Amino acid sequence: EQYAQRHDGAMPLVRPNDVFFSLHALVLCAIVGLQAIMYPRGSQRLSWLSRGMLGACALMVPVGVVLAAAHACAACTWLDLLTSLSYFKLAISITKYVPQVVLNAKRRSTVGWNIDNVVLDFVGGMLSLAQAVLDAGCSGDWSAIAGNPVKFGLGFSSMVFDTVFLIQHYVLYPNRRSSVALSPH
Repeated sequence: EQYAQRHDGAMPLVRPNDVFFSLHALVLCAIVGLQAIMYPRGSQRLSWLSRGMLGACALMVPVGVVLAAAHACAACTWLDLLTSLSYFKLAISITKYVPQVVLNAKRRSTVGWNIDNVVLDFVGGMLSLAQAVLDAGCSGDWSAIAGNPVKFGLGFSSMVFDTVFLIQHYVLYPNRRSSVALSPH
């Protein structure tokens, strides 16, 4: 209802695969997080930026749930909470790519990660955008794309960064796939 009120009566085009993808990603992120806690990391530590983003999310979720459940203000709705979390997810997704691009450029190598995952991520972004366009076209409601800018942003940003990775791997550093040590400075 809240979505329809804000979007001229249009209902959100959320498909079962969207829900499954979100739950699947949550479970896998939880597993990776547990592995990061359980296994030795040597001298690797979370950056202050990562700690800050995790802390903000850890605060944002319970506070947002309480505010939305209590209807504490006009902007404290479940839709606003989910929208805020989705923009937070978009920000995290975009910032997670930047360090890898920089590291590859510094080392002038793409050693250490699997290009197959980049291709799969690119295809996933492309299919996500294709689903949004097809859903909008079939329903005759092109505002659905504007109504879910985060889904569009996630698909588009993953395709852009994956293109950068593919160019780094196959064009810029094709013969530099062996290990290149970085100085600690």
